[in-house]
Parts: sequence; C-alpha cells; structure tokens
Amino acid sequence: LLANMNTVGFLTDDDRKEFDTNYTRTFWLNRYGIESIEPSVNYNRYWSQEGLLRSWDLDAELEVTLRSKWEFELTRRDEFKRYEEDFENHRTEVEVGYDTRAGRSARVSYGWGRNYGSDLRLLRGWVSFKITDSWNSSYELTKLWLDPDPETESTWIHAIRSTYSFNPDFFVKVFFQTNSTIDKKNTQAVLVWRFLPPFGALQFAYQHGTSSRGTTSEQGHTLFTKLSWVF
Repeated sequence: LLANMNTVGFLTDDDRKEFDTNYTRTFWLNRYGIESIEPSVNYNRYWSQEGLLRSWDLDAELEVTLRSKWEFELTRRDEFKRYEEDFENHRTEVEVGYDTRAGRSARVSYGWGRNYGSDLRLLRGWVSFKITDSWNSSYELTKLWLDPDPETESTWIHAIRSTYSFNPDFFVKVFFQTNSTIDKKNTQAVLVWRFLPPFGALQFAYQHGTSSRGTTSEQGHTLFTKLSWVF
C-alpha cells in the first residue's frame, strides 16, 4: 500500500496567492483478477495580487490494472477561468489499455465535456511497440471536435516518435507531428552521445517548424548543440 499527499500554500503579507493539493494512493490487491487500484486527486486555486480568485482546477483519476495486463482509467477535470468573462470548463474521459510489459502497449480513450463555451468531444489512441532490442517506436492519434467552433480548432493530430540506441550511451530520437487544421508539420531529431556517463554528454538537435501547439508557425530549420561536462 503506497500513499502520497502534498498540500502547499503560497502566502504574501496581504493575502494567499496560490493553493496546491495532490493526493495519490496505490492499493496492491493481487486478487480477484485485479493487480492494483490507484486513485488520485489534484486541486489548485490561484488569486490575483488584489485577492481576486482568478482560476481553480480539479483533476481526479481512477486507474485499475488487471492481472491480465488490461488497464482501465476514468478521468474527470473541472476548472474555472476568469478572463473577459468567466468560464467553467469540464471534461470526462474513459480510457482502456493493454500493456504486455515487454515494450508493446496500446490505449484508446474517449472524452466529452465543455471547453470555453463549446461542446467538446475528444478521441485519442496510442500504440507503442518494440521493433528490436535497440529500436522502439510509438504512434498517437488525436481527434478533437468543438461545437460551435468559431476559430476552426477541430482537428486531426498525428504524432510519431522513435528511438534507436546504438548502445546505452549513444542514441537518436525522432519526432514528427501534423495538424489537419493548420498548415503545420513539426519534425525533431536529437542525437545524444554520453562520452562520460551519466553527466558528460554531447547533443545535436534538429528542428523543422516550431514546437508550439495549435498555432500556425514558420516552417524554418533550426540546429541546436549542447555540451555538458561535470568535473
């Protein structure tokens, strides 16, 4: 039986600005076909400098893992946002997954709710697979429906990730993402060489497009390098 609970309040001389609470507990049953049950709750509140409530959000999850390697998760999110007007958003999501625990897993989820004045539906799917001992890949699909959709944000999003390890200290990662609503394709590649593990490393990264999500961006080319060395 594992449990974790954190409560943090940030105070000033005049009033409280932020409150954060997180609770997670894992029940290991290993009976009745159930391996574990894990409920969790995260709650936050934020105030302005004048003490005006700006927002709050509540995330609650319940995950059940079966001994047959099937996983079920129920998620509920409620939030309040104060901008030019007040918004009360909410989303309920149900997820089913299967994990072989040998490098292969698949998940599918469906969610519905309310988002900034629009009805929301969200369909997501993931699949990850181990091609060889050195090469693994994953694919993620997201379909978002909004009604009404004044800014044409309903979209299909495809994302592919892949990692190839020449050895534990020399590997390359590749990421590719498309968004059907906007003319945007993101490509990222990172080559890592840990010549003095674990802290001495040399990295090269290439990016086509930017990493900002949901906005049109220039499809430029960028190259990054990073050298870390601890003496």
